[in-house]
Amino acid sequence: MNKVAELSRLHTAGHLIGLAIKHLGLPLMSRQSHHLPGESYVECKGDIDENRKEEIKTAIEEEVNKLIAENKPIVERVQLVEMCPSIPYQVPNDKPMRVVIVEGEAGIPCGESHVCVTSQIGRVIINEISTKNGNVRICYSLN
Repeated sequence: MNKVAELSRLHTAGHLIGLAIKHLGLPLMSRQSHHLPGESYVECKGDIDENRKEEIKTAIEEEVNKLIAENKPIVERVQLVEMCPSIPYQVPNDKPMRVVIVEGEAGIPCGESHVCVTSQIGRVIINEISTKNGNVRICYSLN
């Protein structure tokens, strides 16, 4: 597999982790992410019960892989204001902006490359969940 395809799979998987968090109703808000092989994570503002980390890890992994199995199309390069319910203040409103949309979900502003359908990601493994100073880091890899 070429490097761009691998990075696209990792990056799109990060978006699906964010969607899984939302679907599970976890009190977390994505704030930053990193999508390189061997060091991928999604970091969220919020907190989780330390005693439930394994349970939450399993729930996120199952939900992400369910989304992947649904083979949902992913659309890019549409007008931000038409697709997103809210636009972060740091996004310029006078230029076109790429948005990634997993079918049936709200748009997510993003400038990176993505796969065309969720099934192209493959299986996601949640390796670890760590908490520190009001942040939760979800480390992941692809199988």
